[in-house]
Amino acid sequence: MAIQKSMLANIGGVTHANAYTQIAEIRITTLNTQHHVQIAWESYANAAARSKGNDEARQMTIMGGTYIVPADDIATYFADSVLLPADKSLWGQAYTWLKTQNDVGLDIDWTTGTTDV
Repeated sequence: MAIQKSMLANIGGVTHANAYTQIAEIRITTLNTQHHVQIAWESYANAAARSKGNDEARQMTIMGGTYIVPADDIATYFADSVLLPADKSLWGQAYTWLKTQNDVGLDIDWTTGTTDV
């Protein structure tokens, strides 16, 4: 599972029309009864640059980051009451959540122009 969308590279300022973004890590921690979710993502120039299945051929990322999911969104996307009855996965929900975000700081609007690949 991944997202394809046009993206400006962090270094060099080149726009990649078919940038390939994958979620690299989902970290869920619990402190007392409060859950915390972090989602780390990385983008490649295209799917071939990601070179799925061949780590030695993988190219450098063009962009990446980590988001901290707000508590309200954790309840909406990652609570057991959401995941278990609908047979949803953490990974699928992380992509669903990501596509609701507009990152003004990185100038990435995940809500538009995304294609699941």
